[in-house]
Amino acid sequence: MNEQRDFVRGDLFKSAYGIKPKVFIKYELNPDGTFKTFILRFVYKDKEWTLTELYAGTTNMTDYCTLTGTDEKFKRFVDAELKLVEFMKNGNAY
Repeated sequence: MNEQRDFVRGDLFKSAYGIKPKVFIKYELNPDGTFKTFILRFVYKDKEWTLTELYAGTTNMTDYCTLTGTDEKFKRFVDAELKLVEFMKNGNAY
């Protein structure tokens, strides 16, 4: 899928964290139609971050997530998202 702007996800992010970035989504599927990767690009105050969720095989279950600005592999999507919120609030960008 080509990258698309996700207005609803931006609104949900604002509801959850009080920050409203521009959110763009893109994903890749495996040949059987399960998710391979899900990529969210966030733009906030002229800075941007990419949160990538990688799936375990064809299970549609998260293997791990990565986030620009850190070498950490997050086991849970929400942990990567919370680190992203911290980056946004502190003005960190990579």
